[in-house]
Amino acid sequence: MATISLIMPTYQRDFIIPLAVGSIVNQREHSSRLELLIGDDGSDGTEEAIGAVDNTNPLLSIQYIRLGRMPLSDKRNLLVRRSTGDYFGVVDSDDIQSPYKIAALERAMEEHADANMFGQREFLYHDIVTGRTVRWRQNRDMGSFKAGSFVVLSRAFWEEAGGYPEGLWRSVDSAFSEKIEAAARRLRDLGEIDSRLPETTVALQHVSNIWRRKSKGLDRRGRRQLANYVATPVELELGAILGPNAAAFMAREQSIRSLFYRGSRNPLDRLRYRRMKRLGVPNVVAVERSAEYYESKYRDGEHHETEHYAPVYEQVLKFLGDCVAPEGRILEIGCGRGELAAMIREAGFRGYRGIDISASAVDVARGRMPDWRSRFSTGSAYDPADLGEEYDVAIAVEVLEHLDDLRLLRQLRPGSWIIASVPNYWSSNNEHLRVYRSRWGIRRRFRLFLTDFRWFKVRTARKRRIRVFRAMVRDG
Repeated sequence: MATISLIMPTYQRDFIIPLAVGSIVNQREHSSRLELLIGDDGSDGTEEAIGAVDNTNPLLSIQYIRLGRMPLSDKRNLLVRRSTGDYFGVVDSDDIQSPYKIAALERAMEEHADANMFGQREFLYHDIVTGRTVRWRQNRDMGSFKAGSFVVLSRAFWEEAGGYPEGLWRSVDSAFSEKIEAAARRLRDLGEIDSRLPETTVALQHVSNIWRRKSKGLDRRGRRQLANYVATPVELELGAILGPNAAAFMAREQSIRSLFYRGSRNPLDRLRYRRMKRLGVPNVVAVERSAEYYESKYRDGEHHETEHYAPVYEQVLKFLGDCVAPEGRILEIGCGRGELAAMIREAGFRGYRGIDISASAVDVARGRMPDWRSRFSTGSAYDPADLGEEYDVAIAVEVLEHLDDLRLLRQLRPGSWIIASVPNYWSSNNEHLRVYRSRWGIRRRFRLFLTDFRWFKVRTARKRRIRVFRAMVRDG
């Protein structure tokens, strides 16, 4: 019999926490032992409120742990280390859980033992690994994996991820999500690809073709029946391939494209439409390229031409005029050969500085504008020393998709502006680490770092768009 440890860090929740604890006590039809650890500073009567809850569940033990004031992430790490379960889950102190949630969780864990996620107050299983959703009723849009309530991880997988980031009072779930995805990728790299996976991918595409031909004109019930008929056997085969090693598959399955329309019951559909379509979609084949790679591209003249990005550059100049005066301080990250810099100079801006990872590109830019020669330098977008603090607006045109976008945004000076552009399409040479499907997805992905967005969309080809946006870097 497995033990599931549920940790509940709380701050001054005495008015609602009895209901949350009561919903754990009232779990039904589960066979696992439950261990509920509640961490609190003891300042508001929470311990007394918990003590008044009548624990009638013979498989549940409740432990109150008095902790000093500390960041939320540190409190979670401490509670996890004090727990004894084979699995652990995070429960918010103001959430009322449905009575069969643990039972549904056990069924999910039989199929994917590493990491599983539930929506609040519903029998909703959303596996972060395959996007598979087995549900009775959708309660909320699981737009991306967020390691909050209600997520359950195996202890081994949590240790592989390295625990929660230390010292965080807020945004703990988002930061932990990144660590979980990195751990899953490491497991993928260490694991072996099942030989049946490519064949199943072909079968899934065949199912997709059948769906597109035969679903036209069917009502909702007919589409559902057709989806069950053509998709269920392939889904079962895919589940057999994944088995308990689903976390190792997490970063690979994203290369399997959408099969049905967004309302389909197919799990891979949900992966794309609910987790991928609106957010920055990762490309698991791509890797962040080195300075030597871009050096060779610029040296051999293989990099993009200016004409393709002329509409983007024009919009950047318009946003630039909204953000700074002609004497304002401008930093261009990824200045390349100086095409945009030349337009900035022609527009009358005088406080420009550009950096690029490629020395060859910087040499071309210096040759293009000898009088601005000292304004171009080689540098890393991740190095605060290279970025400096002397800028009012940072420009990153077609840069964010090539590197760790969130890491770059963390380096920007609070209170400054950023003008950037991102594509909604993949590059043929796998240079794009991710694509950005919509304004909503961009805003959601960057919401912890940026605010006050303004937008412009450039159409480059059929169904290909580049979104140019201006935003302010948040304080703190």
